Amino acid sequence: DLRGRGCRCCPEAEPAIMDLHHMDPEAKRFALGSSLAYSVSREEFDAEVQKVITICPTCHRLHHVGLLDIPEDESELCQRRRS
Repeated sequence: DLRGRGCRCCPEAEPAIMDLHHMDPEAKRFALGSSLAYSVSREEFDAEVQKVITICPTCHRLHHVGLLDIPEDESELCQRRRS
């Protein structure tokens, strides 16, 4: 269940703006917000939810341009890179 989770990398906690990020892009079967997500079984959908983290749009974009490292281990802090 992703409700109530804030950003994995910063204090942002507003659920209305959270993005979902697949930590392992190779394991991604579909985007949870895509039309395909509405045609899979509940079990397939729940399995896909287990593959994502919640992250705010700013941190998500920083990660995708290579300026933020997100460790697999949730006990470790995200690391901002210098641009």
